[in-house]
Amino acid sequence: MFKPNTVFIVGAGASVDFGFPVGRALKTEISNLFHRSKNSSIGRSLIDVEFSKFLEEYCAIVAPHLKIRNLFSLNSEILEACQRIRSGLPFAPSIDNFIKNRNDDLLIVACAKAAIAWKIFSYERVAAARLAAGIDPHGRRIDIADVKLDGTWHQIFCEQLFTATTKVEIQEALSRVKIISFNYDRCIEQILRIALMGTFSLSEHEASILANQVEVLHPYGDLGPLAYDNSSTPVSYGAFNERYDQGTVEQFLVACRSIKSFYEEPNLKERITATIDASDTLVFLGFGYHSQNLNLLTPSIRDKRRKLIGTAMNMEPMTVGTIRQNLSNMFDVINPNVGRQEIEIHLKTANCYSLMDEIQPVLQG
Repeated sequence: MFKPNTVFIVGAGASVDFGFPVGRALKTEISNLFHRSKNSSIGRSLIDVEFSKFLEEYCAIVAPHLKIRNLFSLNSEILEACQRIRSGLPFAPSIDNFIKNRNDDLLIVACAKAAIAWKIFSYERVAAARLAAGIDPHGRRIDIADVKLDGTWHQIFCEQLFTATTKVEIQEALSRVKIISFNYDRCIEQILRIALMGTFSLSEHEASILANQVEVLHPYGDLGPLAYDNSSTPVSYGAFNERYDQGTVEQFLVACRSIKSFYEEPNLKERITATIDASDTLVFLGFGYHSQNLNLLTPSIRDKRRKLIGTAMNMEPMTVGTIRQNLSNMFDVINPNVGRQEIEIHLKTANCYSLMDEIQPVLQG
């Protein structure tokens, strides 16, 4: 098991093991998704005609006044919003920042969220083959035995989570961990389920009920609930396909609604703060330490000496020093009787797997 009150803070670099893009790469892919088609036979549309259909479905809900229903020609207002995103994205560090910049424009936000859902769904579909979800190219159900976690930090996470844990101790092991994921994908949730299924020979339903006890907070939202998440419209991992029908449209709409900006959910900020306040150890994996995200992690109380450990892969010493100072300013203990007390901060220029492998003894409870 992990030590009690261990919180993992997960950034885009923590999902690259399964092929997901980091911030700038995702931004570029979304920008490309909004290219207009030059084929006059399909009217005013984007290059990806299937995406155009799903996009209009979501925009029709967000902005009911729009006149749509011609699936070969995008509404002019939607098309204009798409082009504004293409024009503005190059100047934003990430799609999250861009949505915050343009939160006053309903259609721009809607189109951006739809594009995020579309792209992340496509990456989940590829990752599903490694995460025991869905059907393989030959039409066979992927089995737990086919899970491929070798060389990923998730492998070490699962190993340590259930080290010396019996079935009756599962809930205790899960209660010691919380996760704040700044990613839209649901790799962690899926891996928790399959780890429980494989380790303890549980059914998918049993494993899902237990996995749901681990609090996984997504400041920017995700693609919606997985199966057995007490939702009327679950979106199973890797199951979304681009076939335009009622079922996939419903899944897509759930995903679009589930993608958030932190300004939309003040209660989520309170839950994040409560999680940070209760933490004893914070582990940053694949995290960029950008100010917008760090601001969400500021504790409300400064009376606890926490231990901070994190990756700083491919970062120059000067940058690492600045990050260390920023974290110190956020988390150092402020005691009116003895003054400021520095906390432990360990930043390693290593990837997520190497860091997790190295710090196992430190995190072991």
